[in-house]
Amino acid sequence: LPNISTLPAVVEACENPALGAGMAMFNLEDIESSLGNFGDYDYEYFTTEDAAIANEDNTEIATPDQHLSSSTVIYVRVTTKPSNEAEACFIIVPIELRVNPAPVVGPMTPLLACNVGADGGLHIFDLRDKDTEALAGASPSDFTVTYYRDQADAENAENAVSYIFTIEQPFEQTLYVRVENNETGCFSIAELLLKVEERVYAFPPLSSEFCETDYENDG
Repeated sequence: LPNISTLPAVVEACENPALGAGMAMFNLEDIESSLGNFGDYDYEYFTTEDAAIANEDNTEIATPDQHLSSSTVIYVRVTTKPSNEAEACFIIVPIELRVNPAPVVGPMTPLLACNVGADGGLHIFDLRDKDTEALAGASPSDFTVTYYRDQADAENAENAVSYIFTIEQPFEQTLYVRVENNETGCFSIAELLLKVEERVYAFPPLSSEFCETDYENDG
């Protein structure tokens, strides 16, 4: 039989809501290095144990490096590669696929400020004012909230901006907020609009005296 690790194995991936609720894309081949104990084996993947044992044509998972799945158990058929194929032996190993949920983020409402006139619409914002909204009720001890200038940086967790942030475009700028689960590393991203609004001015009336036009002495 193949000399492999038969301990229960788990392959984890983060939920991708764009692929469906509770769904994730798995690369099943990632488990081979830990399963094989550096031996030279063939690996085939099946959705049921019976199919793995029978090993009939076209019943295996066709693209194990891009397998869309919810949380479930799949089965790996590990086969030796002797010079005489008739002497090949195999073992079936169950693999748990675990989809870790994507964090809920927002919904985010604009972060507003009033234009003071002298700054030309370039206001200083404290982005931490939006942390609670970004967490959508989740515990701040379990998640990390960071802000970025563009979506690519947010997805790669690179070049986060300071929480005390001066808007770089007059009057409004869109940032991207990333909420990441500290345990699983799964994250979600949402847009955050920073907006500087014109100050409203009020002036006292020139006169507080008013004339009656009905010619009746009613006070």
